[in-house]
Amino acid sequence: MDDAKNILESRPVESSGLRPAQAGNPYLFLFGGLAVGALLAAACGLDLYPPSRQLQASSAQALAAQRDAAMHQKAQLEESLRLKDEELRRARSRAEESGRLAEGLKARLAPLEEEFDGFPLPGVQALLDLCGRGEWGRAARSAHALLKGGEAGLQTLVRALPEFIREHVDDLLASEALFAFLRLAVASEKEVADFISAALAAPEVWEDPAVAERALRWSCQFLIGCRGDYTETRSVLMQSLDKAFAEGQIGLWAVLHCYDSLRVKVPVDSIQRLLDNPQREKDHGVLLKHLGQRADAEAISVLRLAVQSAKGPESWKASLALELLGDLKGEAAEEAVLEFVNARALEIREPAYLAYFSQKRDPGAGLQVVQELINSSVPEATKRRVLDRVLLKNREVFKALDPEHIADPRLRDELRAAIQAFSAAPGKPGR
Repeated sequence: MDDAKNILESRPVESSGLRPAQAGNPYLFLFGGLAVGALLAAACGLDLYPPSRQLQASSAQALAAQRDAAMHQKAQLEESLRLKDEELRRARSRAEESGRLAEGLKARLAPLEEEFDGFPLPGVQALLDLCGRGEWGRAARSAHALLKGGEAGLQTLVRALPEFIREHVDDLLASEALFAFLRLAVASEKEVADFISAALAAPEVWEDPAVAERALRWSCQFLIGCRGDYTETRSVLMQSLDKAFAEGQIGLWAVLHCYDSLRVKVPVDSIQRLLDNPQREKDHGVLLKHLGQRADAEAISVLRLAVQSAKGPESWKASLALELLGDLKGEAAEEAVLEFVNARALEIREPAYLAYFSQKRDPGAGLQVVQELINSSVPEATKRRVLDRVLLKNREVFKALDPEHIADPRLRDELRAAIQAFSAAPGKPGR
């Protein structure tokens, strides 16, 4: 019996294939259970490590975004390099073309210089007599000889210049005279630049404003069209323009035109000094219009100051400055106009309203401005003029007006009728 009991007790262990020592190990059953559980969870589709997988997904998305950004940046760099290469190619092409033109011009100038060389030096009267007889070819060759004649030749030309401008400037409109002196300028560019410097420094040129103005304009035209960079001559010209601007001897429009042609901006403090000078009042309108053409922040500031400082008889300056501000685009100019729509003086308020509605404005802001005007104490004639401007330039504002908000019954009825007529025929600008 004891043997049979021992056999029965040993069978379960032997049937499992494990030795007795192994059957008594508890860790084996623990890890085995875990492994079986993991296999079952995987078979059932359960994610045992969701945080880890989410981190991997977000990392993949971040890497994809970085890759896309890098590819986009690469494409931008490639496009930038392509444009730079194209620009460089065009620059090289222009340089080669300029070289060919320079060589061709040099070849053409050689016989032209030979044509002018060897001509005798004339005096002032002899040169003017040639111009008086219309011998423009001989006059140009004589002038070339004087240009090549050193300081004495330059002074002869300077003394002849005032009389030439007074008597023969209109003759230059003739093709023969113009062509002769253009050939002279091309053949003797350096000498002509020296002549300009000498002429602008000569007192006799500045004795007659018409002569000085013509000399300045010709000098500007020469420096714009010449091939060389004549720094000294340009410096002399700029000093002459500054002198003419400050002293007012020459027409201010001509001086400002010279500045503009040379792409030089007159400092606003210089403009302000002239606007503050009552002796230069005849130039104030020209200065204000010049500021309106400049249309930069400094010009807007000076125009605003012109409105603020205008009093009594100077109200025309305020009206002009507001008109110019009203024509300008941008928030700075619009804010400058709105600053004066509530001014106490009617001579400021009315041009401010007209200036504000001189161009299309935001319908919401424009409606608020015109409603304030309609219910204000300004004369009825002013309201009608402003409403005509609103109808002409700001139709959306006009259509949005509500006549019921108008206190004046007469104006309310007129505006109601005008809005009805406008709605019936929106293509017509009049009331």
